[in-house]
Amino acid sequence: MTKPRPHDGLQERLDRIQGRRRRRYCHSPQEGIATAAKKATRATSEGSVSSYIHAGGKIGVLVEVNCESDFVARTDDFKGLVHDIAMHIAATDPRFVRKEDVTPEASRRRRISIARKLRRPVSRLR
Repeated sequence: MTKPRPHDGLQERLDRIQGRRRRRYCHSPQEGIATAAKKATRATSEGSVSSYIHAGGKIGVLVEVNCESDFVARTDDFKGLVHDIAMHIAATDPRFVRKEDVTPEASRRRRISIARKLRRPVSRLR
């Protein structure tokens, strides 16, 4: 009869622990939707405004990002996020400010471009 070693069954125990961790962090889409619905009613009265002017001064972006508390708005991470968003907006070369400003022709061209990239017919895009 062999003597049990301390590491016998270790893999089974590790698998059991990993399974518990996965269950703890796996949330259903309904839980996520419920959490988002609770947070949707919160007021975002604080925030930060940042500008980005590209070299040469031909492209400029002014962006406002709101948050729930001034504590968050004052952090360097949040200010960096707002500045990065402004830079990304400038990099995308936006042609319209609001959704209502988008012309039907521009919308059609964009849908065709996306359909080609996805290799799907335009009619299947919403």
